[in-house]
Amino acid sequence: MAEYRRGNWSKALEWLSQPERSSHLEAAILAKSFAAMARHQLGNTASARESLEEVNRRLTVVVETGELSGPTFENYALAFSARKEATQLILGREIPTTVPLNAVAEGRKRWQPILRLLQTGEQLSKQQQWAQASDAFTQALRQSGFAWDLWN
Repeated sequence: MAEYRRGNWSKALEWLSQPERSSHLEAAILAKSFAAMARHQLGNTASARESLEEVNRRLTVVVETGELSGPTFENYALAFSARKEATQLILGREIPTTVPLNAVAEGRKRWQPILRLLQTGEQLSKQQQWAQASDAFTQALRQSGFAWDLWN
């Protein structure tokens, strides 16, 4: 991100390539926002728009699952701010950085049964109860509210 702020667009993309693929969702979203802006600055408009669409998709899923809280809240706040900046640069329009609190609360409520199943599966796998763990994970994956998009 520092390279982006310095105007070193190509160098920024080099540095951001690994965090864009991070398993830490908020870090990946933040990196993808800056990478989108760097791509735009380099004239790769289509790729910049694709990256921005991915940022929007992932942030929507985060809100819809109610996962916009906890110790990584500050990182998500940075991700929403970076998305706003990227949208302004790439699409030329303003968007709010605020998230409706009721959307997060409703998402968290819908996500809780799935999260419990995932946690149960995780506990069972630590106890090497493989068949039961598999059943719990399978049940979680079959829930209508499971956010497949979050893990892509």
